[in-house]
Amino acid sequence: MITPNKLLEHARSELAYSGQNKPRQADLHRAVSTAYYAAFHSLSQTVASEFVPAASKETRLVFARAIDHGKAKDICAAWSSCSDPVLRKFAAALKNLYQQRTDCDYNLQYKISKAETLVAITEAAGAMQSLDRADPGLRRDFLAAVLLKRR
Repeated sequence: MITPNKLLEHARSELAYSGQNKPRQADLHRAVSTAYYAAFHSLSQTVASEFVPAASKETRLVFARAIDHGKAKDICAAWSSCSDPVLRKFAAALKNLYQQRTDCDYNLQYKISKAETLVAITEAAGAMQSLDRADPGLRRDFLAAVLLKRR
């Protein structure tokens, strides 16, 4: 199974694999995209663990797959000013990584430097740690907001 930490490790290896002072844009774009997915899957797995912890692995996977990328980004934008600085860090990081991933995946003219790519990978790693350390009550509220459709 691919875990968020394995995705993050792969993002680092994509950056290291380029091995050049001036890596190819395709390698940098792929590394940023992979870093975003590491943070996103950390979120989706946390949602599943929080709300269906005793469910089978297959059920938790289905539950995790219910998270919509755009909605998660919008919820993160709304929560980027919440009272918990640790959760605020996660929300701001995921929102930023979403935008970078969108640029890298869909804007063929988008240029990113090796340094900016490393910052994105570091931001994803920090976001993943922040989600684990957030205030449990606020984190649960945040996770519910990501999961549930507001009417």
